[in-house]
Amino acid sequence: MLTFNLALPETQYKTSASVSQFINSFVRRLEGEAGVTSAAAVFGLPLDGDSTGARASPVPENDRADSPSLGMRVVTSGYFETLRIPLRSGRTFDAHDDERSGGSGDRQ
Repeated sequence: MLTFNLALPETQYKTSASVSQFINSFVRRLEGEAGVTSAAAVFGLPLDGDSTGARASPVPENDRADSPSLGMRVVTSGYFETLRIPLRSGRTFDAHDDERSGGSGDRQ
C-alpha cells in the first residue's frame, strides 16, 4: 500500500467539482500503471486527526464544546474495496456517487 498527500493549487481548482474531476482522473491513471491492482483516494487519511466535521447537538452556541461531534471523509469509488473493508449492508460507492447523490452502505 502506498499513501501520499496531494495539494492542488486553489487558484486552478476553485470548485469542488474541479477537484473531484482531477482526483477521479488521477485515480484512473494510477489504476492503469503497471503493478497497480487497485487505487482510490480519501480526503484526510483515517486516524490522522484531520477530518471534516460538525457538531451534532441542538444546544446553544456557547455550550458547543461539550456537544458530540461527527467527522466524515470523502472517498472515491473503489476506496473500501481497495482497502479490503467489507460491506455490511447496502451497496458500494461507484462513479455516480457525488455531492448530489444519496448514500451507500455501512462499513465495519
